Amino acid sequence: MNTSELEASINSYLKRPSFMRRYPFQSVEMDLMDADYNDLIPVWTVPIRLIGQNGSVTRFWAMVSCGGGVELSRDAEP
Repeated sequence: MNTSELEASINSYLKRPSFMRRYPFQSVEMDLMDADYNDLIPVWTVPIRLIGQNGSVTRFWAMVSCGGGVELSRDAEP
């Protein structure tokens, strides 16, 4: 999976109406250069930040399977 496929999978997940209602955001930043691949469980981990309209930042880890499935985990960083 290349970086454009990772980005497309994550963007598709973030645009789901149920996600947008829970975490409204104005823009998203993905650190694709810091993406990490785990051989044990074939999944990419990508740090992302959602920027709200008021400038608030919500951090997540996007976990993307090689099949394109996406799950998010809240980042513990402040």
